[in-house]
Amino acid sequence: GSESFCSVAGASVGGASTLDPDDCPGLDLSAVTSPYAGSTAQASDSFSSCGRGRDQIFYMDLDPGQTIDIGTTRTAFDSRHSTRWGGSCPGSHSVQCTDDPDESRHTWTNDQGDRQRVYFILDSYSESGSGSFTLTWAVHGTGSAASESPGCSGGRCWHVCAESQSCDS
Repeated sequence: GSESFCSVAGASVGGASTLDPDDCPGLDLSAVTSPYAGSTAQASDSFSSCGRGRDQIFYMDLDPGQTIDIGTTRTAFDSRHSTRWGGSCPGSHSVQCTDDPDESRHTWTNDQGDRQRVYFILDSYSESGSGSFTLTWAVHGTGSAASESPGCSGGRCWHVCAESQSCDS
């Protein structure tokens, strides 16, 4: 069967380092499973390109020909979110910045000749806005990473748990 490992962001998942979604480079979506439940309540305001409040950033590397479909299915605050790609965090090229509806989906296809990093930034519409959210994503296409489901590598699967959750193997 598959193995489960528990961690809080910034610690380790099955011995591998995870990254904090509150700052660059963000949380690697290939290290967690969709859906991902999180909160911006303790986050800082690190990015101002699309929103004005507490935010979190997520990323995934896509091979040429792969498409990501990403968005929130639930937010407990008035959110804004953006998708960007290429270059260093938070991405050199803007794909889309969305205010309403909060559950709008973003898609981006890597039509470049090499692997590209795509970033998804979940932000708040207002400076005081923050709260819980659920983020979902799927990667489709012919790239080499398409054969692995998010959160799995080499036949081992894992997930990230909040400090208040218990994790079973």
